[in-house]
Amino acid sequence: EGRLGRLLDVRLLGLASSMGLTLLGFALGAMIRGSNTMVPAHYHAAIGAVTVAFMTVTHVLLEPLGLPLPRRFPRLTAWQPALFGAGQTIFAAGFALAGAAGMERKVYGVEQVRSATQTAGLAIMGIGGLVAVAGGLLFLAIVGAAWRSALARRESSDLRRIEWKQAKTASIHSRS
Repeated sequence: EGRLGRLLDVRLLGLASSMGLTLLGFALGAMIRGSNTMVPAHYHAAIGAVTVAFMTVTHVLLEPLGLPLPRRFPRLTAWQPALFGAGQTIFAAGFALAGAAGMERKVYGVEQVRSATQTAGLAIMGIGGLVAVAGGLLFLAIVGAAWRSALARRESSDLRRIEWKQAKTASIHSRS
């Protein structure tokens, strides 16, 4: 498995993503100086850290729970926590940039006065949100594929068992 294979381990990428988001959450929390978008930047980083940790644990537990991944998914599985974590990091950074530029929380419509920096922060936040959503959808696709694979395997096993019972019954009847 080589050095690259070890680096592409879902456990390592998930841990790195969770740790990075946790540290970002700590840093952003320390920078809060009022009711601006630094507050949601902080909690989106913190919540993202916990979410990516649970996603990673889910990947690790799939096989022991009898839900092995189809063959085409191992690389995608390894990258999924990193994709989600990167998206959450960019999302939180965009919120933080807008907050550092003075964008208030919970201000809507005409009350909102935006500078170029605040608008850039919101644009960065939107891009990060799209990346995080892509990581979340990839997680759902991977877990869904594992469930479908396990169901197909069980149905195939049940069908073989039924065929074996029918063959055994036919063999018994032919002897009588």
